[in-house]
Amino acid sequence: MKSFFLSIFSIGFCFSLATAQTKTIAYQELPDAMGNATGSGMFFGATMDSDTITVTFGGIFDRWLALGFGNSMSPTDALVFSEGKSGASHAQDWFDYYNSNGSISGVNKDASQDWIIISSNILGGVRAVTAKRALNTGDNNDVVLSFSDASLRLVWAKGASASYTLNNHGPSNRAFGINLPWESTTGIEEGEVAYNWTQQNRLIEIQMPASATLEVEVTDLQGKQVYSSKQVQRFELNDVQPGIYVLSIGVNGKFSSSKILLH
Repeated sequence: MKSFFLSIFSIGFCFSLATAQTKTIAYQELPDAMGNATGSGMFFGATMDSDTITVTFGGIFDRWLALGFGNSMSPTDALVFSEGKSGASHAQDWFDYYNSNGSISGVNKDASQDWIIISSNILGGVRAVTAKRALNTGDNNDVVLSFSDASLRLVWAKGASASYTLNNHGPSNRAFGINLPWESTTGIEEGEVAYNWTQQNRLIEIQMPASATLEVEVTDLQGKQVYSSKQVQRFELNDVQPGIYVLSIGVNGKFSSSKILLH
C-alpha cells in the first residue's frame, strides 16, 4: 500500500500559495436501507479535481463491503473488499468489480483494475479504504464522472454475516438512491506566515523558531474541532476518523490553513 506524504513550504510573510480547484464531500455516515440518515455503520467521504476522484469508504471490518457508483444495485461500478465468491475466489483485498445483474452470477471482478489503493486499515471496528481513480478510466464497466457534476450517486452493500465470501446480502444490508452534493473548495488556502510542516500518515510535524508562539487546530469540513494544541510541534491524529480535514497553524497570532487527508 502506498503511504500518503504531503509537505508544504511557505516561503514568506503574506505569501499566497497557488490554489487548485477541488470539490469535496465531507466524511459522513451513509443512509441505511430504510433511508435513515444514521444507523448504517457505513461511511464515505471524497475529493475530486479535474482528473481524479479520491474516496474514503468504510464499514464493519469482519465481512465483505462494497461501494458502488450509480442509482441502483445493478448495473453498478463497484469497489469491493472480499475474497471473491464461491467458484471464483481471489486474494482478500479491495478490487474493482462490476455488478451486471441482481444475482451473484452478475457480481464479478472487473478485467480492468482502475482503482489505486492508497491505504486500507481498521480503526474502531471500521475497515476504511482510501482509493483513487481517473474520472474517466476508459473502461466501459466504469461510470464516467465529471468535475462539473453537482452530486455523486452511490450505493453500498455488506455481508449479512461475518464472511469475506460474496453472497446474497439481503434487503437490510444495502442501500441505493444515495445522492451526495459536491462542495467546491480550493485545494490549499492562503498562507500568511512562514513555516514548514509535514504530514506522514497521521503524524503532523511543524518546524518553526523556538521563540514563536504556536497554536494548532484541526477541524472537519463542517467546522467541528477534532484537535487543538498550543506549543505542540509534533502530534498524531490516531483517534480521528478517516477523511479530509483542515489544519490551521497560528504563528505569533497569524494563521494559515491547508487541507489534510487522513486514512
